Amino acid sequence: MPGDMNIWLIEGEKLKSIRSQKLELESRLEEWLRHDISLISNNILVIGQQVQTAYGGCVDLLGIDSQGNLVILKN
Repeated sequence: MPGDMNIWLIEGEKLKSIRSQKLELESRLEEWLRHDISLISNNILVIGQQVQTAYGGCVDLLGIDSQGNLVILKN
């Protein structure tokens, strides 16, 4: 069941609710993750972006974890 989630900014001793906004472009999220993959995991190293697959598709971000497993991020 979906629910609402609030984001708060701490200003001194007060909390201020931050209005949520729709992410305009998937590419912005992809760039944020490429530059700082720790936003989703501290265990991934990004090794490729917009990687073509042998099946005619494209992977947004390709990574590898500490055990050598490939990690695929695709919208």
